[in-house]
Amino acid sequence: FRSVQIGCELVHFLTDMARELAATGLRDERFDPPHSTVHTGIIHGGTARNIIPKECYLNWEIRPLPGENADALVKRFTDRCEDYLKDMRKIYSDANIVTRPVSRMTAVTLPAHAGHAGQLVKHCAQSNQEFAVSFGTEAGIFNDYGIPAIVCGPGSITQAHQPNEFIEKDQLAKCIEFMIRLTDEIT
Repeated sequence: FRSVQIGCELVHFLTDMARELAATGLRDERFDPPHSTVHTGIIHGGTARNIIPKECYLNWEIRPLPGENADALVKRFTDRCEDYLKDMRKIYSDANIVTRPVSRMTAVTLPAHAGHAGQLVKHCAQSNQEFAVSFGTEAGIFNDYGIPAIVCGPGSITQAHQPNEFIEKDQLAKCIEFMIRLTDEIT
């Protein structure tokens, strides 16, 4: 069946959803970008250009801002899948589209109940600044369950998760100094 073409149409649907969120969705200037995002990271299907592909696999994600209804966005996608599936089954009755959530990450800000921990980290980092985190981290999961989590570490996210990612040596030195100050404060 046309699995790769349907996969590409679903990627196009996700791309349109991403554009819509950027143009008219929630905004929070603490984040970069200041809106929820939708991203397709992997698409794989077929074995050769002259063989009808048996399947197509998509790996995509939503990175929602606080307050964004990610479940509603996922439902829009699954509803679109159902529309395609109805048409697919007219041609091949065993056609199927399977959607499976793999993880859920929410945007991270310092929770109000972090209190002393947030002040301690800022003190040890020798900074009064607090930033929202726009990248995926388990801190959002912990915060969702009422466990205050603070993201703090060396380097820059702009250098992470890409070819030739790196951390500058001076950033590692600053991290060690931070860890020593934090250890001194809590012991």
